[in-house]
Amino acid sequence: MSDYKYLIRFYLLGFIQKSTSRAENYIKRFGGDDTQVKKNRKTIDKLDEIFAPLSEEVIELIRLRFVDELNINEVAKQKGLSYSTVQRLCVEPIKQVKKVAKEYKN
Repeated sequence: MSDYKYLIRFYLLGFIQKSTSRAENYIKRFGGDDTQVKKNRKTIDKLDEIFAPLSEEVIELIRLRFVDELNINEVAKQKGLSYSTVQRLCVEPIKQVKKVAKEYKN
């Protein structure tokens, strides 16, 4: 699975937020280097900016694609939509997440 797919999955499942919060608490309590925590927090903020304005319908389509790992045809069939509608609704947020994933990797 590619970096952006993991990023979408972990964001939607709350894993990034939970692990970052735990790391922040650890650093506050015991000290240490917070470089990665700051990087994670920036990534979470960028993902929040991408996902916050999306409708529940679009988030559900993306969740089905990247959490449940359905292909576009399966998502379309399950939601009673056409392939092109699912693709059109999801393409821009996914493109934005790909950009965030590239930034995170560097």
